[in-house]
Amino acid sequence: MEYVDDQTKENMQSATLSHQISTFNIVMTAISAFMRFLTIIMNCCLAYEYWRSASYTYCHWTIMSILIPMILTTIIYANVLIVGHPSKKPVDNTRLFWRLVVSFLFRDASTLNWALKYTEAKRRGDKIAEIECYRRHLMEECNIGFLRLFDSFLETAPQKVLQLAIVLQNTKSLTYVRTFTFLVYFLSLAWCLVAYNRSNRLVQLDKYDIGAKGLFVQFWFLLCLTVYFPWKHSQSVFFIWYFVALYSL
Repeated sequence: MEYVDDQTKENMQSATLSHQISTFNIVMTAISAFMRFLTIIMNCCLAYEYWRSASYTYCHWTIMSILIPMILTTIIYANVLIVGHPSKKPVDNTRLFWRLVVSFLFRDASTLNWALKYTEAKRRGDKIAEIECYRRHLMEECNIGFLRLFDSFLETAPQKVLQLAIVLQNTKSLTYVRTFTFLVYFLSLAWCLVAYNRSNRLVQLDKYDIGAKGLFVQFWFLLCLTVYFPWKHSQSVFFIWYFVALYSL
């Protein structure tokens, strides 16, 4: 592992971290990575279902909601990786490609990887590796939190609008599968905003980390907000109120 900090090993040994990566954080990161992959699978299945039922407009909407954020986030994350790459070493294009693929499919995989390495370093008592893994984890958490916003507002939110529009036109179309998609979409959107707020707080060393209770309260508030507005204003001003509610956050 290469260290890029200017601190000496003696200073790093005596340094203390302002925050810790708990087991709860690792579990939630793993769940977030799984939910990301589940969302992609669901969107692909919905696109195929629309195509089979000759609902080509819905199919095109779904495909575009997958491709547009995929292209944007891939370009942004590729630039982040290239800029953060040591200038003395050439960029490994193969490794870069697979990191982009894994990041798109699971999004939090790299963050989870550094969290597990941090836990292992802490178990060994290796202070230098612990600090470095925490630094990498925090950097990755901030980068992924930013990319997750694109996933939510360019992929998840349009799909939620489409599903709600279909159900409002015909309530009989509310199947168990569509109900499950609503659950995943609402949870993903609320969690994305919570995770982004938390990552912004973590980089401020003078701030305390948000505890589990605080995360739950914030998540519940955002979940109720994103559920309430679409259904409450489901008539003439449905789309206006929906997007105002989201982007005002």
